[in-house]
Amino acid sequence: MLADVQIKGRGRGKNHWISPVGSMCFSLHFSLHPTAYLTKKLPFVQYITAIAAVQAVDALNGSKLDIHIKWPNDIYTSDGAKIGGVLVNCSSNGSVTKLCVGVGMNVNNAEPTTSLAKLSGKSFDISELAKKLCFYFAEEVEVFNRCGHEQFCE
Repeated sequence: MLADVQIKGRGRGKNHWISPVGSMCFSLHFSLHPTAYLTKKLPFVQYITAIAAVQAVDALNGSKLDIHIKWPNDIYTSDGAKIGGVLVNCSSNGSVTKLCVGVGMNVNNAEPTTSLAKLSGKSFDISELAKKLCFYFAEEVEVFNRCGHEQFCE
């Protein structure tokens, strides 16, 4: 699910967010099979999502932007401005684990917000960014399930 504007977003704890036009408000809903390795390591979903978000930005930008992940779930610029975040909710009935992964990112927002457009000097196609994020997320999940969590702890 991709929205143009978010007026009742939420973060960790009781944090609430409003995302204006130009931001990416994105939710990915999916289920995990009980035998999938990631099912046993659910906290890694937020790490994998943040990594995929940075990879998607770099791919669309054509080069690496000066952004980094602040563990466990935030994306910051090198000068300390928060540019995005990830929130994961999950539920299980014993046989299937259902997840909702929410991503909020300042993409083409106007000032005073720091955005990807401000950092790169160009605007981004938000739908394309969401597609790239899904691609990299699926790729990272596959690697995680095949190789384990050690590579994400380095």
